[in-house]
Amino acid sequence: MKFGMSIIVRGDAACPETFDAMAERAEALEFDTLWASDHLIMPPLTISSYPGRADGQLPEDWKRTYYQPFSVLGYLAGRTTKIRLGTSVLILPMRNPIEVAAQLAELDQLSRGRISFGVGVGWCQEEITALGHNFRDRGKRTDEGLAIIRELWTAKKATHKGRIYNFEDVEMGMHLCHAHFAHKHGTEGPYDLIMDTLAKISIGTISMEYATPVAGGMETLKQFPKNARLGLGCIDHCDREIETPEKVVARVEEAMDYVDKERITLHPDCGFAPSVQNPMDLDQAYLKLRTMCEAANILRDKHA
Repeated sequence: MKFGMSIIVRGDAACPETFDAMAERAEALEFDTLWASDHLIMPPLTISSYPGRADGQLPEDWKRTYYQPFSVLGYLAGRTTKIRLGTSVLILPMRNPIEVAAQLAELDQLSRGRISFGVGVGWCQEEITALGHNFRDRGKRTDEGLAIIRELWTAKKATHKGRIYNFEDVEMGMHLCHAHFAHKHGTEGPYDLIMDTLAKISIGTISMEYATPVAGGMETLKQFPKNARLGLGCIDHCDREIETPEKVVARVEEAMDYVDKERITLHPDCGFAPSVQNPMDLDQAYLKLRTMCEAANILRDKHA
């Protein structure tokens, strides 16, 4: 028998300090899994009834605070090392299964293979209706959503022709970000630690930030999956200096020692989108991106 714990993601007690305390205690007790529940919106219940209260309504503090499972599990992936992290349960028919497939795949990488995927069809008619879906066909939507997720996870080029979704030869990409904010790294660690895991998944393009020193050296690309394209991060957000095209060319050519040039595309490292958390100067961003474009032209002329 294995024991798990439902994380307090809703109500006034839900906060990062609670997540930390529960995760620390659960790992100390060697629990198997931490689970996160799921609701997106909470309208007044006029048809459905919540069995946990005599009036059938959802608790008021849930309406004030209800953390989304992907946010909490992503947070805990970086705060834990052993315990599994799961959805209990994700209400799949009120979500886009393509987005869910991408989010779960990324969570599984961030947690180094510790994600458990629990799925439900949902009981709250008002919630599913408010999100624009037919409550009565939620079972069919769940079946189709699961089929899409399996296809996207297992096929390099996925095709699906269904009642709701239709696509052909689509590919999924993954961005392995070092979380740059205000010229600082939010996370650190070399990529060689996850290369074995990357080789086990079917992803068309894997974007990796090799302009930053914390990613490790280019030699880690010796283990890069042979069937994937490399989105090579070659412009560093954290370095205020504007790189020269020659410096970017040198980075790319070093990567070409390990990955075929036909499988390499040039990307900036994460952190170029200006925001409140990331106040990057727009002129600096423009100059860095222009350098990358100039380097791309040099590489095309030299290696085409």
